Amino acid sequence: MFHEHCVYVFQTAHLALIDALMQAFSREIMSVERVTQVVRRFASFNASSELPSDTEDAILFWVNKVCVTVQKRLEAEQDNVIEGGETNQKVDIVMKKLDSVFLV
Repeated sequence: MFHEHCVYVFQTAHLALIDALMQAFSREIMSVERVTQVVRRFASFNASSELPSDTEDAILFWVNKVCVTVQKRLEAEQDNVIEGGETNQKVDIVMKKLDSVFLV
């Protein structure tokens, strides 16, 4: 019983430490200004109503804009698909383009 309790305490402390390190890293690397600059490269938004207020909001804002943009591009691609379907090569090219646009 004692051993199980120690494992739980150490695991909880470990998770808290990892969480704190991840938060510190994200605050250091991700700033609201940097995220909005990146988002402006691939999406438009209303700065007065959509601008994130902190790092966590900025990350969620970026994820949301990436998802919306990818969905729009996939729908546009689907509308332009030739009846034979897409090849894997075309999919790879599209993915490389998306990677270069969305990286923070």
